[in-house]
Amino acid sequence: FPVTIDGADIFFVDFTPGNMARYGLVNAWDFSQMYFKTSVNSAIGASANGWCFSRDGLSLYYTSSATFFRKTMTTPWDITTLSAATSFSDSTYLGTTALTAMAVDESGQYLYGLTGAAARIFKYKMSTPFNITTATFYSHAYVEDITPDPLAGLFLSPDANLIFITDQTNDTLYKFVVNGG
Repeated sequence: FPVTIDGADIFFVDFTPGNMARYGLVNAWDFSQMYFKTSVNSAIGASANGWCFSRDGLSLYYTSSATFFRKTMTTPWDITTLSAATSFSDSTYLGTTALTAMAVDESGQYLYGLTGAAARIFKYKMSTPFNITTATFYSHAYVEDITPDPLAGLFLSPDANLIFITDQTNDTLYKFVVNGG
């Protein structure tokens, strides 16, 4: 569940219909008190998986099956202004392997995808920052020391030198140091 950069709002998705809701936090970063702000029906696809926002709040990213999607907003974090989706699929390297999570680095130059049962991370370079339609394969790696559970969440440190992965069954958070970018 993404949180705005200032910690003032939190977002939730009901993945079955793809509805998204935005809640305000009474005190920044304090999840004990929140209030409803807005919601959007069918904001993302019904079979969508991992999702995230760009740091500036102007782009929403999510995955469905083996495809990455991006929707833009005219006002930062305002999900009621979501545009139609653009997409990117990698049939060469990813094939039909389902993505379970994704992330975009702060610079908007790199797009990461996580496959759940196959335990692999795919990295793509975007020639136009934040624009997934300009993504091309950069590299991939097997996630070592994890028995696929399957893997479910993917988060990057601000400098993208650390990758955090969560699983679906054991409620475990794994931390990996990225060597060589």
